Amino acid sequence: MDGVIFEAASVWAMLNKSFGPEGHEWDRKGKDMWKAGQFKTYIHWAEHDLNFYKTKGLTMKTFYDFVHKIPYTKGAEETFAKIREMGLKTVVISGGFKNQANRAIRDLKINHVFAACEVFFDEDEKISHWNIMPCDFEGKVDFMRLMIREYEVKPEDCAFVGDGYNDKFLAKEVGLSIAFNAHKELQAVCTHSINQPEGQKDLREILQFLI
Repeated sequence: MDGVIFEAASVWAMLNKSFGPEGHEWDRKGKDMWKAGQFKTYIHWAEHDLNFYKTKGLTMKTFYDFVHKIPYTKGAEETFAKIREMGLKTVVISGGFKNQANRAIRDLKINHVFAACEVFFDEDEKISHWNIMPCDFEGKVDFMRLMIREYEVKPEDCAFVGDGYNDKFLAKEVGLSIAFNAHKELQAVCTHSINQPEGQKDLREILQFLI
């Protein structure tokens, strides 16, 4: 979702860094801890950041300002319209926020969305609760297999588009995989790579591999 449908590479990182130098350090530390295996699962990493937001008093207004100001990647609306015209089903499996994904569901008419975290706020607009789903890194594959079962299709009949190294597990499972301005680890395992100049990202370029 982030970096493909939306311009921002990571809303998690944006939120972390919005808290100034402390947030920048928190973001760096969390990534280092993940790479060092200090989080048992992705859920624990997400909880690590969510507790930080709660401690820092993140409000509903600030959170949704982030969610709603992130622009779609150029060509996103046209790309999804063409995919619908082709009769294909769209599924987003993201380690990002469900609150953000709801915007894409509505605007782009995506068929199914699995996003890792939905944040809830109380009457004072402070974080009261969250729901975390393990749909990042290896967990993305589990949700893909669920949809394959529901639609009674084979993995080789599925196409994937992503940009992060966390997507490499899912990319290896499908017949057609597209690395979209992606991390080198993802490009190494995808069947196709699209690399566009900075500031000239256009999602419509993936259509050449789908038509």
